[in-house]
Amino acid sequence: MEKKKGSIFTVLLMILTFVILVRGLFVGTIYVIEDFLKEGEISTPDFIGMPIVDALKVVPRYRLRLNVEGEKYDDHMGKNIIISQEPPPGSSVKKGRTIGIIISKGKKDIVSPDITGLTQRKAEGMILGNNFSLGKKSYAYSEKVKKGNVIAQTPGAGLELREGQFIQMLISKGKREEYIIVPDFSGENYVSVKNKIISLGLNFKDIEYDYDESKNPGEVISHTPIPGKKVLKGTPVILKVNKTTDKLRDNQSDRKEVNFEYSIPDGILEKELRVVLIDDMGIKEVHRNSYQPGTKVSFKMYVVGKGKALIYIDNLKIDEREY
Repeated sequence: MEKKKGSIFTVLLMILTFVILVRGLFVGTIYVIEDFLKEGEISTPDFIGMPIVDALKVVPRYRLRLNVEGEKYDDHMGKNIIISQEPPPGSSVKKGRTIGIIISKGKKDIVSPDITGLTQRKAEGMILGNNFSLGKKSYAYSEKVKKGNVIAQTPGAGLELREGQFIQMLISKGKREEYIIVPDFSGENYVSVKNKIISLGLNFKDIEYDYDESKNPGEVISHTPIPGKKVLKGTPVILKVNKTTDKLRDNQSDRKEVNFEYSIPDGILEKELRVVLIDDMGIKEVHRNSYQPGTKVSFKMYVVGKGKALIYIDNLKIDEREY
């Protein structure tokens, strides 16, 4: 009986051993197959952030290929930098697989605004409002552009620029201040002096009268600013002119009414008639107006003592009359 039980146990042990051997052989075969299949696979490298030229150099090492599938603007990646890939980094792919990539076109270009002629404050607001940066500011005199306004810009208007690019401005300092050395007008006839003052760029403001027996009637005694002084262009000048006698101006016992008549010379353009009277009361302009050629001009004037009328056409003396 015991001999029979031993035989059964031996058979069972043999069967179990066979099963274990078969199962081990099966599992081992699976691993061998998996290893065989995996020999042609590779983990994809990370190309993101790499310049396309560098990626093309290194991709052959991995027995892979790259294909540019598109381009996109990107605020953070420079131009021609890889911004994405498919399959993503770390994926298992077969050798020889093509990796699709998207490369950056850089920041999107913006058209530069035209800021010429604007005030500095408005120009700066327009630069910043269009997502550009404030560049260097330079200053220069300008005869045309108002002080504080933009004369020119760099880069110019209407150009496609990168967002955040610097725009430089040339700002007007206004007209250049010109200085003039005041000549000595004393002893000259006030009429010619007035014309000189205007031609020098000074401003003829007024005439004051006084008496100086050493000078002829109508001659300049003195003036303000004084001779030799350096003044800005446009500075007002006041002349002190010699009158004929030292009679008081309210002494008009020798006052007489004179009817002045004159015919404007022929021509095409209108002409300016100016009449200056010199009498015992001094020198004064009694008439100034523009007329068409051939016009007959007539007006009344009053002369104290002996008088002389100086007649000017377009600031050129052409005649004089005594009264």
